[in-house]
Amino acid sequence: MASKTLLASSAADTTSKGDGSPASVPASPAAPVTSKMSSAPSSPSATSSTAFNLTFASRFDNVTSKTKGLYTKGDFIPPATKSQILRAQKFSVLYFFGVNLLFGVYAFFIPLHQSPPYYGGMNIMDFDASLGHFIVLGLVLTLLFIRFMVMGYSNEYYQFAFLLLAMEGACIVFTVVWWNPGLPVLTNFFVANLVNIACTQVYWKRRFVTTVADIPSLVPTPPPVFQDSTGLTLSFSNLGAEFMKLWGFDVPKTEAMRYDERCGVFGSKDQMSHTQALQIAYTQAVDPAQQFGLWPADDPHIMSLNPSTIFLGLLKTFIANGTFAFGGFWLGKVAFDSWSEAAFGLSASLLIARLDVLRVAVPDSLLASNSLGAAVAEKEWLAFDVVRHGADREELISDVLGSIASSSEHRGLISGNDLSSGRENLVYTWICAAAVADFIGESLLSRIFQNVSVQSRMMLEAMTSREFRLWAHAKWEITWLGRIVEALSPLLLALTSVFYFGSSYEDPSTMPRKFMAFIGLACFAESTVVLVRTAHLGTGILGEKTTHRHALVSEWVVSISVIFVMTNIVIWLYLLPILASWDLPLLGCASPMNKSLFPSACPAVNP
Repeated sequence: MASKTLLASSAADTTSKGDGSPASVPASPAAPVTSKMSSAPSSPSATSSTAFNLTFASRFDNVTSKTKGLYTKGDFIPPATKSQILRAQKFSVLYFFGVNLLFGVYAFFIPLHQSPPYYGGMNIMDFDASLGHFIVLGLVLTLLFIRFMVMGYSNEYYQFAFLLLAMEGACIVFTVVWWNPGLPVLTNFFVANLVNIACTQVYWKRRFVTTVADIPSLVPTPPPVFQDSTGLTLSFSNLGAEFMKLWGFDVPKTEAMRYDERCGVFGSKDQMSHTQALQIAYTQAVDPAQQFGLWPADDPHIMSLNPSTIFLGLLKTFIANGTFAFGGFWLGKVAFDSWSEAAFGLSASLLIARLDVLRVAVPDSLLASNSLGAAVAEKEWLAFDVVRHGADREELISDVLGSIASSSEHRGLISGNDLSSGRENLVYTWICAAAVADFIGESLLSRIFQNVSVQSRMMLEAMTSREFRLWAHAKWEITWLGRIVEALSPLLLALTSVFYFGSSYEDPSTMPRKFMAFIGLACFAESTVVLVRTAHLGTGILGEKTTHRHALVSEWVVSISVIFVMTNIVIWLYLLPILASWDLPLLGCASPMNKSLFPSACPAVNP
């Protein structure tokens, strides 16, 4: 079994403490500098994305030149690149925005070709369910489903993608032909998107797990190092050197061998290989229920990876899809059906558009600035086992830690007031990757990335003399704006639902009550999840040592709590009474304001 193999293979490289605590890992020295954390929470990335890209690009060139140099066999591929899990993140972000834009545009044109207030309706009884149609539908979907079930994770991603596209395309075509191209097709889009996100997460998780198990094979074993001292001339100028070699006083040695024999300086300790340590850390991250590492695994930031965690991301995705679609739909309703609702429709569309701008800005900033650099930091860490020269090894460790004294960027430019560097490290890049995945609804991958970040931190702290400072603070500075956007999304969806359903149905008995109830429950669940996660992160920060962020975090928690209260006011005091045809609790249906805003909410009072 995996845990026994990893622990057994590492037992020879470490020694247990006498007090029975977990075995300590000897530390390798790093450059004598401090990794600083920026104190400005103004944006997810404290430094411009161009500067970060240049930093990682130069570091990539630096480590590649070392691994392909004199003392190595050749280049190698880090796990994040081999599994393609970060490359998938780039396209997942593009897919997220593209799909939501598609929903908004399609919903915009529904009022153009469908009659109000049903716009195609959601009554399944309207489906033309003849025997022939059922046979064709069942035959096509059964064949595609059987092909899907016999596929394995070793198949390339395009095979899964084309198969999912065929299944979803067939459902949409059947819906258009035998049902209606209005709201039923839009519902198909929603379901297909949720299926895509769930299947994609499971696929890339399995690819990452497979790559982690194969990490040792990714790193080449460095060949023995020799120094050829063949002499081809006979002259008095080199006769003395040849004599010293002949008698054994001067043994031919490489620069790396001579560096290792220097005295009076600090050098690296013997320790477990970096390849083995990274495999243990990543294995612990993808299977947090087991104990693989030689460092404690009970960190409070470790997340469980139950299959149910996917549903949290799907709920967030549904809310995001709903806000995009509702904004486009209401704008189309104003443009093609009812100019009398222009004030509400345009206002809602502008608010949703502003929210969409933030949805684009947050993950784009994180992707461009930090998360894609995780593969570079991985390669630098693994290159420690490949590179022969001790000085090059210490330089690589400095780069992995994101030190401002990294020789590839800042050697000789150390400043005690430099707060612009230090975050280009393995731990911080994975925190950014987790934030991106969480923001676009990939909750399973987000938890994996967070676990990788935590386990990488514990690995680096165990095997170097450094300590990662204020992990929860770093996560807050990355996620605070995105969390506000997540809190506003259910509020905006609930508001648009209340105004639409409260004004668009002359006969309240024709309202799609089940659909309204589903929207209300989804908004309540999402707002509750956001509040709980906010409180958990906020209390974790406020419980640590006091910094300037405490006041900001407190205001942040209060702001999201206020948004949560406003969301529930809209759901329980407006959406629920409209759904149940009750008198509105605030001011009542007799109020002139309620009559003008919600003319279809109180049929018993309105003339």
